[in-house]
Amino acid sequence: MKYAALAITLVLFACGGRETEPVAVNKRTDILGSTDSFVVQEKMLPQQILLGTTIKTRYNSFASKRELVMQFLPSIMQRMSKNNLQLKGGVHVLTQSIPNADSQIYFIGVLASGTAGFGKSEIANIPAGKYYCALTHGQTGKSLNLHQMFTHFLKSKNLETSNVYAEKWLEYTEPDMTKREKLELLYKAK
Repeated sequence: MKYAALAITLVLFACGGRETEPVAVNKRTDILGSTDSFVVQEKMLPQQILLGTTIKTRYNSFASKRELVMQFLPSIMQRMSKNNLQLKGGVHVLTQSIPNADSQIYFIGVLASGTAGFGKSEIANIPAGKYYCALTHGQTGKSLNLHQMFTHFLKSKNLETSNVYAEKWLEYTEPDMTKREKLELLYKAK
């Protein structure tokens, strides 16, 4: 009983003891829904510059041949440093159609602050606009099923996409130092 009285007293002090103050409720209007595999939200993104390379490959090669696919990164990073460009984000895979098992053309690159010192074929833009984003625990090259589920989710909500599809790799380290990867799927809204 004495703990209940103490708890009520602490709550009154924490709230200032006033009954008329409005309580702020954090309602996220950008969340469109979720599944067991991802949370979908709507984001407004500014135009973003990617510096990298275009490759024609099968989607699964991003997992099975990661070293080959990523071999361009040291050169890009050195040239960015030489031209005083800032790294603005991680690795992105960009394509004009939803990834599938067939060989497709992908642009793979990193977000940068500018394009100085890079040729036209080494630059891609993620256009500004509204995007549907799915944050997943998938890995690039192993997530075709997530693309299919995300596409189905968007269709079930009558949400249309244009021809800009991107994957954003997010690597992080667990407290036990285990490296993990998350994947954000970005589909530009029509």
